[in-house]
Amino acid sequence: MFVPLCSILGITLTELFNGERIETEHIIEKTDKVLTNVIEENKMYSIILIISSIIMSISIVIFFIPVLMALDKTPSIIIISIGLFLLMLGWSLKLTVWKRKNNKVIENTGMGFSSALTLVFITLKLTNYINWPWIWVFSPLWIGIGLIILFFMVILIIGRIKKGKWW
Repeated sequence: MFVPLCSILGITLTELFNGERIETEHIIEKTDKVLTNVIEENKMYSIILIISSIIMSISIVIFFIPVLMALDKTPSIIIISIGLFLLMLGWSLKLTVWKRKNNKVIENTGMGFSSALTLVFITLKLTNYINWPWIWVFSPLWIGIGLIILFFMVILIIGRIKKGKWW
């Protein structure tokens, strides 16, 4: 799509990627700079994708540790939670690279680590794997909400202290 667009606009690909007109004597220099930037960016994306794949592979192995080691319920849940966190971290890295490479915007779906962990706890509760009270099953959500409220309160207090309007 870039080549037809450039021909319609009467510019070169280098001028399109730089976002400015380039004088003929500087075109080779600017083209080299653009190509170098693209290559470096692709190297960075490749490294991030490899790291995210490794993190996701480790998370899948972590999911099986409780079964292989015949752990009790509480250590099993902690280990599975760590695996879930790593899995979501790996997916987040992959999604970030995809968004940047494809210049896409993805709206927040609201499904974060706390929500996923709560779903795991609900499943464990409904299958009678854990006998926790429901308030603890939903603990990732209320702890997350509490941390968000605490964060905003700290920002509000710091803002008031800096303005000298504590009371």
